[in-house]
Amino acid sequence: MSSVTLVPRTRPYMRARHQVSLGLRPESAEVGRARREVRDCLVAWRQDEAADSVLLVLSELVGNALRHAPGPAVGLAVTAGSGEVLVEVRDGSRKPPVMDPHPDPYGETGRGLSLVHALSRDWGWAPHEDGTKTTWAVLPALEREPA
Repeated sequence: MSSVTLVPRTRPYMRARHQVSLGLRPESAEVGRARREVRDCLVAWRQDEAADSVLLVLSELVGNALRHAPGPAVGLAVTAGSGEVLVEVRDGSRKPPVMDPHPDPYGETGRGLSLVHALSRDWGWAPHEDGTKTTWAVLPALEREPA
């Protein structure tokens, strides 16, 4: 089985119109809480057209962080602006994300980062000096006009 390890790089610049940040405990139930809180923000920001894709990417990145990274917490930031939504997940591991380009078609795992790749305009990861990393994804979004 071959896999793809991404080269670290910083996320592209985005002019923020809206942002929410959450600290998440290392519990699987936190994925659902993050989805609910971010969905509410996307609706308030009139970015609900992008919500399904953003929430799927968020779930994959947060779930991976909770499963694979040590540490007492995971940080999540979602930023909307300039026709895009940026999802950033900071965790306690320096290990790069690894994408399996040919996941087992009958397996229960191994497709998450392929979904992130398919839904995002761009995505990547960057290590930090304190031994943590941020995995990020930029998704397209069209702001809905006020009613």
